[in-house]
Amino acid sequence: MWPSGNLERDGPEENRDSIKFNHYLWKSNGRHKHRGWEGVDVRKCLGVNRCPQCGKTTRPASYSSKAARYARNADRPCDSPGCRGKNVVPVEILCTAKSFHWVTIDKSGTRIFHWDHEGRHDHDRPPPKALSPTEKAQLDEQVLRNPNATAHQLRTGTLAPGSTPLHEISPVLAGPDAARYQLVQSKRRSGFATVATTTGIIRDTKTLSSLSDKDSGAPFLVASSINSPTHMIFQTPWMRDCLNEAVHEWETEPLGTDGRHGLVTDANESYFNDGHLVTTCAFNSVLLAWVPVLYTWILRQDANHYRPHFQYLFKGIVDCLGQTQFDKKYLLNVMDFSQGQRRAHADEYAETVLGIMRNQGRLYQLDQTAVDAQRTALISEAEAAQLGCVIHFERSVKRLCQTHALVDPSDEPQFRALLQALRSKDPDEMKDFDHNASNLRKDFPEVASWIDWWLQPAIASMIFPARSSVPEDTRNQVPATSNAVEHQHSLLNHAVGKKNDLISGANSLGIDGVHRPRGPQDPKRARPRKEYENDGRAPDTIARIIKADALGGMTSTPSPSGEPTKDIRSDWKEPDLPVNKKLNLMSYRWNGHNSCFWDTANELIFRSFCRWPPQEQVSFIKKLNKESFLSILLTHFTRRLKAMRKIDKTEQANYERELSTGQTTTEDYLLRRWKLITPGQYSDPFEYISEAIRDYDTLPELQGQFTVRELVMRKCANGHTTSDYYPEVPHVEFTHQPYHRSLPPGRDRPQ
Repeated sequence: MWPSGNLERDGPEENRDSIKFNHYLWKSNGRHKHRGWEGVDVRKCLGVNRCPQCGKTTRPASYSSKAARYARNADRPCDSPGCRGKNVVPVEILCTAKSFHWVTIDKSGTRIFHWDHEGRHDHDRPPPKALSPTEKAQLDEQVLRNPNATAHQLRTGTLAPGSTPLHEISPVLAGPDAARYQLVQSKRRSGFATVATTTGIIRDTKTLSSLSDKDSGAPFLVASSINSPTHMIFQTPWMRDCLNEAVHEWETEPLGTDGRHGLVTDANESYFNDGHLVTTCAFNSVLLAWVPVLYTWILRQDANHYRPHFQYLFKGIVDCLGQTQFDKKYLLNVMDFSQGQRRAHADEYAETVLGIMRNQGRLYQLDQTAVDAQRTALISEAEAAQLGCVIHFERSVKRLCQTHALVDPSDEPQFRALLQALRSKDPDEMKDFDHNASNLRKDFPEVASWIDWWLQPAIASMIFPARSSVPEDTRNQVPATSNAVEHQHSLLNHAVGKKNDLISGANSLGIDGVHRPRGPQDPKRARPRKEYENDGRAPDTIARIIKADALGGMTSTPSPSGEPTKDIRSDWKEPDLPVNKKLNLMSYRWNGHNSCFWDTANELIFRSFCRWPPQEQVSFIKKLNKESFLSILLTHFTRRLKAMRKIDKTEQANYERELSTGQTTTEDYLLRRWKLITPGQYSDPFEYISEAIRDYDTLPELQGQFTVRELVMRKCANGHTTSDYYPEVPHVEFTHQPYHRSLPPGRDRPQ
């Protein structure tokens, strides 16, 4: 799935997909000659895209031209939560790996598909998008074990033997939408019939009428109408109880519960394929969470279709309180600024209050004209029971500020300050509301129409405290946003999925869209904690190595004589150069053959080079011949040090490329220039160092930084002197660490 290096695959042409399958993204580079075959399809790896802010990788766009790919990538900013690079174009990391595709015919007439791979992918792996044949087989096995399980159940796994959560099969199956799609494909491959969602009006009607709460057995569909307005209202007894408790608690627990009262209503436009799901949430003090108390499917988003939802909601509130304890504030809803929602809420608010007045006999002697006038007054009064979402307002402000043709970046602080003054609850600033609104129109004429829309009386009452018809004490007790219900939409979409058909969506709504409290549970026994056992092995993760550094290194261990030995790093001083500890702990990756001995030598020289003062490093490199291997090696070390000083998380890929460059350069000198070894042969690290420092006749005084060479002076009886270095071949001294003295003689101890 992640090929790298030189690979060759072939097989019958009908197995083409499994032979060439991998998770990289490729683009055709034309047809060329390869291995003596003409017309071979050559494809080039497109690499990966990476966010320069958070480092998240994404699959690149497969457009032919680089300009087209750049434009496509610019339209897809990073979607990682908390990333600051929302408007930053992702970095395109290129790759030189290639693959070759062609078909031949053998002597028996069988068509053979050939797939070759050349090059290494020195970049992060892109997120996989498709399942391999092996992963499809594993998914089919899970479906055969649990043919009636939903995608959500398969994603989490079951207690049945052999059950495997889908994300452990492949990261592709971690997303709910992808898991549902692959589940349908798996059932088709396995011969299972998928559920038909439209099999006739009579069958659909029976299915809807049979929907019930699986806990109480009560009907889940509590009201519906086929005629306009077309709607279906869903509620369980537990949802009704939560609504009643929320209404009673507003009166009995008013203190210390700011932001927990009232109702929050919004429409989920993505749950159903046709129509919309209107949801109302209330706060439950037992769960300490906002829970849905009423669902309504509506065919269209207009006032006429919204009215049944508010009608049933308000009827439940009146039935709960009774007409004597009823207060108009219990009808308050936090909504978005949809005209259909606001008008439907106001109409049903008026009808509910008129119904109470009619039952109390207060409308008995009034004619129809007076009743209509009373209804009109109550519709206007409904503004005192409507609040808007602050987040919707802030998002609108953000979009304006990002449009520099409307709000210049230099004027953005002033623009936001004026809007903040309009939203202020301070009495002095509330008095200056009209003055601040006038300044906003005058200073920003390009957004005058936007300002006028928000200053409409009905809209301004929902968002600006200075123009709000809602009493201040009531406004402080209800939430300022509709995030509670939007969060419920997100949870529902995650559990069930988006764009559901009406029948299957309504059925799933009763299964996964309703909170079901768990009954009494036996206390779980705490698992025995396994004590950490130091087995003498080195830490195998970067996190543990960093932790060991923070604790001061390895602890003291007893020597064979029984006396504690000195800490092997007690005389070691941390160099003041590298600041990125993760990169500081990274070294050369084994090439799979014989790079271990020169990787060790290079790492030893590099760690020694790190301890040199910076000015000494620069001075030493300047004295070297630029063509010498020692100059090339130390320049490579300088680039390593430069990368290690950067704290940026995205620097790791550059650092890994630099390590790979240093490794391959050394291999080229060993195999081709000095010919010290043959391919695959091992050698002594110190023999390589001796050859490295003598390349291009490096001056003896410069070689002395790495070797032991004595300058021998000879003088004859006549006073003539000669000098030369001894030995002729420089001797690389093996540094004796204190812990070596405690080792028994053997191959691990230097003689």
